[in-house]
Amino acid sequence: MTRVIKKILVIDDEEDVLIIVEDMLLQNNFQVVTATSLAMAKEVLIKDQDISLVVSDINLGSFSGIDFYKELKKEGICAIPFIFMSGYVDSQVLKIDDCRLITKPFSVEDILAAIRSL
Repeated sequence: MTRVIKKILVIDDEEDVLIIVEDMLLQNNFQVVTATSLAMAKEVLIKDQDISLVVSDINLGSFSGIDFYKELKKEGICAIPFIFMSGYVDSQVLKIDDCRLITKPFSVEDILAAIRSL
């Protein structure tokens, strides 16, 4: 069964990357919410039950996107898939169910293919 992805939370501490990814998704008719920190992202996920996918950078300062994903799963806050963005391939991501990895730089087609693969 294919998931219906409507509203996507994008997390990146680099404003320019955040804007580019948001624009890519908006142009493809997704609703988008953005967060520049993990604290902000966690708050969004707790308050907005319509989020059906998280697109997150892996390197987010002192805490990684992967650690954030694991924390959310452990706390039972969300059970939605993640797509991680990274400048390198991280074998940790490839071993996590409901997660995909796209390497930077990526195209609109790359992110859409990752969404369709969930």
